Amino acid sequence: MEDQILASRKIRLIASIVDFIMLLLPFFIYAIILLIIGIITGTMDKIDSEAEKPNPIIIFFLGTYFYAFLIIQVVLLAKNGQTVGKKIFKIQIVDYTLGYPGGFKQNCLIREILMNLLGNITCGIFFIVDLLYIFGEDKRCLHDVIAKTKVIKI
Repeated sequence: MEDQILASRKIRLIASIVDFIMLLLPFFIYAIILLIIGIITGTMDKIDSEAEKPNPIIIFFLGTYFYAFLIIQVVLLAKNGQTVGKKIFKIQIVDYTLGYPGGFKQNCLIREILMNLLGNITCGIFFIVDLLYIFGEDKRCLHDVIAKTKVIKI
């Protein structure tokens, strides 16, 4: 579809940052609460068996939140080509030639999971190369090129 306008690099970055913050925010809040409690009670320097153990109920809820958020992201990516951050900023991942959301295989398996595996296998080198691709004329990261996708304004 030729009338589709590519999302700006800036909006893509901000949407990714929002997704990252939403994923990790409960963990940061929990860590800050533990830090404050440690400072107040004077247990910050205890590293032995007397130190406060993490509450298993809180760990359960943090884990549940983490996996629920990931499931929501996968469903949104598969169904609409969007994450929560992309929804907020009204951008969408679409098939490069057909112009509609690619679905689970293209958006989740290839664009996200395969790319993260490649990044981890190459000790992060792939992530750097991936990000540098966005400075090309068509504003596509390497993961977009491999998955045959583009990110557009909606």
